[in-house]
Amino acid sequence: MTQSTISTPVAAVHSLAWTACMAALISVGAFLMFPIFAVPFTMQTFFVLLAGFILGPVQGALAIILYIAAGLAGLPVFSGGKSGYLALVGPTGGFFLGFLLAVLATGLASQRGKESAKVKGPVVLFGYGVVALVLLFAPGILWFHQWMEGKLTLWEATAAMGHFFGLDIIKLIGAVTAYRFLIRQRLTPL
Repeated sequence: MTQSTISTPVAAVHSLAWTACMAALISVGAFLMFPIFAVPFTMQTFFVLLAGFILGPVQGALAIILYIAAGLAGLPVFSGGKSGYLALVGPTGGFFLGFLLAVLATGLASQRGKESAKVKGPVVLFGYGVVALVLLFAPGILWFHQWMEGKLTLWEATAAMGHFFGLDIIKLIGAVTAYRFLIRQRLTPL
């Protein structure tokens, strides 16, 4: 047996374990909740951003899909301990798509390529994270606007969610810091 045939299955299991771990942490983030207005403020965004940084776009997206599948299967993993289809079509439903888009964006930041193992600097990671937050908020705000059935204009819906963006910038700083720490300690799968 060559070294590559031995390490490939081990690497696959390691990657799957990280994917499941990040899906579980996103679920835990749903329970760290502060109810504000119709959309709860949770720590999920922190773990979504971190999942992309740590796992990359493909495995990060799989972590989000695993998280959503667990909720659809009836496990109380959505904010407030909710589960099932109705949680996906409630006022926060658009953020589930936003989670997927955000993890893809931060996942692109962690792609180092075969030619270079150099990790991107914190400013570049932060830039990817800001793009990720915009991608997270866009479907969330549009969905919330539709869910309110014309009671709020799109501008009012955006303003209602605007204060969350500032709080999520703080979570982004935490995710960049945590990712860079894990990289320095060589604890990430990439």
